[in-house]
Amino acid sequence: MDDVEHTKPALPVVPDKCGPPTISLNYLLDFAIQQIYHEITVLSELLPKKLDGDRKISLVQFAHSTRMLFVKLLAVVKWVKSSKKFESCAAICYLLDQQSQYFIETADRLVTISREELVVARLPAFQVTSAVDVLTKGTYLHLPTIIQERFTLKPKISPVDEANVLLRLNQVLQYRISKVASSLSPRIKGIVVKNGMLILTIPGEFEVHLTVLGEREQTPWTLLNIKMLVEDYEIGYGAQLVHPLQLNMLHNVLQSRMDIAKNAINEVYNFLHAFAQSLQLDVLFCQASQLAAGRLRNKIVIEKYDPKERILSIGYWVQRIGSLKKPGLGNHVRYVPQYRVTIFSDGSEDAVLKVRHYPIAPDLGQLDDRTGRLSIDRLLSETLVVRCRERLLRIRKRLKAAKPLSIVLYAGSAAPCLWLPLLRDSVDSREECVVISVNMFTGRVLCSLDAIEFLPGSASELKEFEASLYDGQSIDLLRKRIDRLKVLLMIERYRRSVATLQVRIINENQMAPFFKKVHSLPADRICLQFIKEEHFYLVVTFVSNENLTVKMSLYLLCTLDEKVQMMELNKEKRLISAPIDGIVDIEARTFGRSEQDDVWTQSIKSSRLEPSMVRQLTTAVAAVDDRISFMRVCEELDKKRIGYRSVEEEPHVGGLILHITDVSNVVDVRCAAFLRNMARCCLRLDSRARVIWPLECCMVNIPLVRDLSPYKKGRKTGVWVHEQTGISVGGPVDTIATSIIERLTRYSNIYDTVNRFAKAYDAHYNKFCSVQAYTFHKLVIAYGRERDQQLIVSFRPRNTTNDRFNLNFGQTLPISIYDSPEVNLQETTRWNAHCMMATILKEKFNAKSDLTELVHYLVTTSEPLHSLAFFSRIRFQSCKVLAQLFNVEIPYPLILKFHLMPINEVTLRLTYGHIHLEFIMLSGDQVAIRDSSRDKPRCAGLHKFFHLLSNGTARSCKENEQRFASTSSPAQPASLPPNIVEASPAGLLSSASLSVPPTSDASVVSPATFGVPAELETSSAPVVIDHDTLRRAFHFTKFPGSNLLHAPLDDYLNSLCFIRKLTLAFEAHMRHQSAGRVPFSDIRSGLDYVRVTVPAAVPPPQRSETSAPQTPQQLGGLVSFNFYLEPHTLCLKLNVEYSKNSPPPSDLVILERYFEYVVSRLNNELAVFSFINLCRMVANGAVSSVAQLMNAQMDPSPSTYWNVSIQLVCLARDQSNASARRYQIGTVYDANTINVLVLICFRPSRVTAPKSNEKHLLRIIYNMQTNTVKQHGTEDESMSSVMMACSQEAARTGECPLWPAIRQCLDKVSSANVAGMPASVGYMPGSVGGPVSVGPVGSVGIGHNPGSIANPGSNT
Repeated sequence: MDDVEHTKPALPVVPDKCGPPTISLNYLLDFAIQQIYHEITVLSELLPKKLDGDRKISLVQFAHSTRMLFVKLLAVVKWVKSSKKFESCAAICYLLDQQSQYFIETADRLVTISREELVVARLPAFQVTSAVDVLTKGTYLHLPTIIQERFTLKPKISPVDEANVLLRLNQVLQYRISKVASSLSPRIKGIVVKNGMLILTIPGEFEVHLTVLGEREQTPWTLLNIKMLVEDYEIGYGAQLVHPLQLNMLHNVLQSRMDIAKNAINEVYNFLHAFAQSLQLDVLFCQASQLAAGRLRNKIVIEKYDPKERILSIGYWVQRIGSLKKPGLGNHVRYVPQYRVTIFSDGSEDAVLKVRHYPIAPDLGQLDDRTGRLSIDRLLSETLVVRCRERLLRIRKRLKAAKPLSIVLYAGSAAPCLWLPLLRDSVDSREECVVISVNMFTGRVLCSLDAIEFLPGSASELKEFEASLYDGQSIDLLRKRIDRLKVLLMIERYRRSVATLQVRIINENQMAPFFKKVHSLPADRICLQFIKEEHFYLVVTFVSNENLTVKMSLYLLCTLDEKVQMMELNKEKRLISAPIDGIVDIEARTFGRSEQDDVWTQSIKSSRLEPSMVRQLTTAVAAVDDRISFMRVCEELDKKRIGYRSVEEEPHVGGLILHITDVSNVVDVRCAAFLRNMARCCLRLDSRARVIWPLECCMVNIPLVRDLSPYKKGRKTGVWVHEQTGISVGGPVDTIATSIIERLTRYSNIYDTVNRFAKAYDAHYNKFCSVQAYTFHKLVIAYGRERDQQLIVSFRPRNTTNDRFNLNFGQTLPISIYDSPEVNLQETTRWNAHCMMATILKEKFNAKSDLTELVHYLVTTSEPLHSLAFFSRIRFQSCKVLAQLFNVEIPYPLILKFHLMPINEVTLRLTYGHIHLEFIMLSGDQVAIRDSSRDKPRCAGLHKFFHLLSNGTARSCKENEQRFASTSSPAQPASLPPNIVEASPAGLLSSASLSVPPTSDASVVSPATFGVPAELETSSAPVVIDHDTLRRAFHFTKFPGSNLLHAPLDDYLNSLCFIRKLTLAFEAHMRHQSAGRVPFSDIRSGLDYVRVTVPAAVPPPQRSETSAPQTPQQLGGLVSFNFYLEPHTLCLKLNVEYSKNSPPPSDLVILERYFEYVVSRLNNELAVFSFINLCRMVANGAVSSVAQLMNAQMDPSPSTYWNVSIQLVCLARDQSNASARRYQIGTVYDANTINVLVLICFRPSRVTAPKSNEKHLLRIIYNMQTNTVKQHGTEDESMSSVMMACSQEAARTGECPLWPAIRQCLDKVSSANVAGMPASVGYMPGSVGGPVSVGPVGSVGIGHNPGSIANPGSNT
């Protein structure tokens, strides 16, 4: 055995991944464990939801599957122990695969060589004959033909030969077909000989191509192609009905039959014609089956289909007939058709499919077999349309026999129908015609009447009418059905006609208790209840008679006082309401003969009679409703004791009218002329859109007429006043009488006031005011210089208090607009200043009702109040900075800058800060002004101000003139003639006492200790000025180069208040010691000035051992600031004085002007402190640099893009709480007075960039000791180089480098527009205390809004 094994060849070593695949036992165990774990998880989720038995089964199955899995693993492990016997199998398989691969590669290589390299290689054929010839004769006699075929090409058929062959073939075909032409079927419509082929076409059936392969007559016909022309687009969607295999079979069969047939052409036709007819009939049957099972289910029935006999019978308009119930079979339903259509073929050779209809009728549908697209749906549709038309014509014939109706309209072509008008005016209205149609699928007769579609019971009536027409009932019964529909149509007409009337339709069940108490009424009726009078009902009844006419009757039913009374309305009777006092007349012409309204015969068909009683019903309802409403109003007038005449009919315009004759018992008429001049007072009723009662008054001799416009003036005669008083539906009628009383009371009270004023107006006041409108319920008077102010007087009679007259003040267009060619709508907003005095004037007018005194007051006080109105508008002023100086937290840091409050009709008090002024309006175009401040007068120079403003015409009163004479009041019309003044019931105006008593000292001189003249004294004595002076004091104008407005009085009072606030701010600053404060050394103040002294800011000198220390006063001297009112102009001025190192006078002028035009307008105390710090820099001539900087800010160069300004105030360092922001000085010194921080702001010029809000801040630190400047914060190389160069130049010349550095920075950024500007603001150095962020509070520049200056009415 061993020898045998040694003799065997050695097997090759199997490489990795080339033998059979292997897997590790660890993987198998992991897979098994994961599978078991998954099954356990699933069992834990599913077992709780199963029954106990199912749980046990699941557990057993799980245990079995787990056991089998591990048994298989065990078997594999045991097999591995004996697997060495099979290891040689892998080597054997590898060897066999290797040999197989060698064979495959060899074969592939041979194929490649044969196809690519040895394509032209040939093995020579052994030619025996040629070899014998060569051996015997010594030469080649024959060569193989393959050589000739290889090197000699066969000639192709030329086009000429091809054309000759086809021409000859066509001649043969023509000859062959001409011989049998007499025996061909006439249905062969197309015979074409072309390209050697004979093409025969039978439309709708088939097309065949034939040819012959020779010229002999005995040559048989060859069939080339068959094409079936039968198509089906309803079921097959145009797909081929015959499969190609079937066509191939037909081809073979027909070819074999042609070969043995005597007349092959007829054999082709007969064979394919029979096949096409069977195919057509089958297509029709399939289409009919689909319709019977789908869309026309139970509508058509396929009675018979026999492909052999070629017959298809379809029944339509089937009737459902049920047979008796048989045991075990249930109900059997049969469908019996009324009409049939049969499609058949008679079996002849040339026959086509024919259609036969039962019963026979003309114009029925036929099949169109010319195209091959047969459609049973089209055949049935055409047939059903004709059948519907037949049935409709029969119905029309029966309807025409039902006299007296004689018109039946036939309409529609695709869907025919009949229109049966029920009324003579319903011919053109489809909704009032019975539309009769036939259901095309079932043949049932359908009737519709749109007008009665929602009427109860109409559906059943139409069903009965349909049954009468379908079943062919008698003419009499048909006539009754038509009569019933006519009655229902008339009821619906009446229901629609009352939809817009003041009635509602009541249900029959609600009226049943009332109908029991009256005589019987017809069943067809409508009950209408009046909305405003719910106890009255109108009943309309309908009764049909034998002549097909409808008789309609009207009944009025009354249910007042638990009694039910009913009366019939006709042209002989009149409506009498027995339970109510009074008679309601109904005109006889309202109702005509109702029996003839709906008789529609041929003789009266063209007449113009009204259809039914719709118009009469509307008239009757309106007449009864109006009469009942007037009856109710008359009852209420009787209760109110108002006299009137009986209700009459207006002879000209129609309608009812009630004349009121006596109102003296209910109206408190103060003026008897009102009733005398009231020519007529009547009441009408308008119920078209809603129920309203117009009260109509005709007045004559009107005391005042419109005279405002010169082109449209009123008339004193024939003025009608229309006033409409409406009530809600169902509301109380007594509101009408109450409204009449209120209206006449309003007329009389206003008329009384106007009548007494008319004499004064005609004599005097028409020069100062005009009547814009007088409509008896209100009076509108236009007054003022341009008649652009309005007084509206009205009266409220329902007000129980004495405040019944109401005064409204408004404004209108000026009278100059009537003659102006252009209208300027962009004028300044006008406002009537008397609105401030409205409450006071209203109380006084209700007490006296004297219009003369009121108008006199308005025309005399219009000018001064218009001037004072500028101070009645709300303007806020910030007090945040002053509160911060006092260390007081306020929740709302805004206060009213001023407040104007009326004391009485001639006195107004103006509160401006700590100053109180009273304005007293006097007669003679004069106004008195006095200082009424608390404790003592505080308005220094008040008399001097008005003397300067009036050019010396102002008059100062003496102190002992405590009261002004009563004749000086503008409320008394002193300029009227004596007779008119005596006629006025208004008493003299009470004295215009001052609300604040004057002080004991007649003149309190301002406590100034240096040079205050006598003109700036304070006094509580009034000063009297004229209206022109007052107008100039309140005339607001714009600042030069700005949109800010200011007035002389506003500037004067604001200056006094600013001096007062500066005094408080300086004192608070001295009390609160803090780092960086201004070292004030002396403060003196008065009402019109405040003077502070501060030491000049100079750096401390370098101390030597022998020199004694010096104080700042000794080093730089003192700087005095005197803020005061200039006596000659009373404007806020500043006087700056230096004890040492005084700058040139031109620089002092610039400093003082900068304060006047910039600092003072900020109304910010910290800005003044910052300004003082700027003026303290006397070292190295820094004040001159500051002056040049201020001058550049006030007068910027127009050529530069950026303007320079000084940031005087900025936000403090800690701004974590936005609601408690604090501000601090923008110019600060360090503790040793060496470095000073100056904030410079660059803004675009308003000329180059008017709408730009861009701003860049430049922080500059000026070292007064070394005379150098540098940029603080984010270093910019370009800026730093500029400042370094300026500092070096200053070291050489000894001048201050502050302004040269700023000017060069401005020129640098102006040349590059924005380039080189710092994008943000840096932090301050530790040696200089200052703000971290800069806000817009103290930003100053030409054209910027200061804190205390704004337009009148603006909230600043």
